[in-house]
Amino acid sequence: MKLLMACAVILTLLFSAGCREATPPKTAGSVVFDANRTGGLVWKVSGGSVPVFLAGSMHLLQPGDLPYPGVYELAYGQSNEVWFEIAPGQTTDTPSKRVDPDSLKLPPGRTLHETVSPETWLKVRSAGQFSTKGQAWQKLKPWAVAVDVAMEGYRAIGARADLGLDKALQKLVLRDGRPSGGFETTAEQIQLMSGMTPDQSETFLVESLTEAEKGPTLANSLLNAWRKGDEAALGALQDEGFAKFPDLKERLVLERNRNWLPKIEKLCRGERPAMVVVGCGHLCGNGSLLELLRGKKFHVERIVIEGDRRTN
Repeated sequence: MKLLMACAVILTLLFSAGCREATPPKTAGSVVFDANRTGGLVWKVSGGSVPVFLAGSMHLLQPGDLPYPGVYELAYGQSNEVWFEIAPGQTTDTPSKRVDPDSLKLPPGRTLHETVSPETWLKVRSAGQFSTKGQAWQKLKPWAVAVDVAMEGYRAIGARADLGLDKALQKLVLRDGRPSGGFETTAEQIQLMSGMTPDQSETFLVESLTEAEKGPTLANSLLNAWRKGDEAALGALQDEGFAKFPDLKERLVLERNRNWLPKIEKLCRGERPAMVVVGCGHLCGNGSLLELLRGKKFHVERIVIEGDRRTN
């Protein structure tokens, strides 16, 4: 489950979809920040022709997390363009861009029972959600079932994708008509998961089932670390989650960071100050974007608002 929780702060699309409600509660149309609310994770990258702000997002938040920390509004106000993992209008909010259900499913005629080992199937049958979801799970790939099990931890504490910080900033971008873009497409994020080997996919499932009861506690740990702006705690949680699965960390975190680095370097050498909004897992821990940028001789400085006693 720690592995799945770690993934929840680096994959916008699947984990937002996994925590989507059939009828999302209505929320205020405006996006509200509180200049006096501390916490959050924002860094300023300098050393190029213009500053670039790296903002660590939490894709799933609770109603009590609003208004959002003021440091994000500060960075947005000093940026002329904003980049996300997936561009505004290309996420699950757009019907034509939502996760294709077929990409989560096993081939026709094949069941989860037939796909996983007898030991894993026994764990599936013993899961608390099996009585209500077992029939639907039979049609899904093991990793897709794992996502659903892991997201129950967030659902249990009332965390919602529509309150995620990246969603809020995308609303601002669309409202203001600000230039924006994305580093990946929906198809590319789907491939990150569906391209796993059968063994990796089953590992995801076993991991999520083994520690399912700890889901709400682990979800709260991640959210609390983000609220406090505790990059060390977030990095430790992520490194612990991937400790036994270095190949998955390479695929889901490190390789993507390296792919994004030239795009961020280009923004640093561009003509307009920019803001980059990615899952906070990409900015914490070993191999983070911050580490890569420092390796390219850029100056990376933590931005805090008055009243936040954390040091840069």
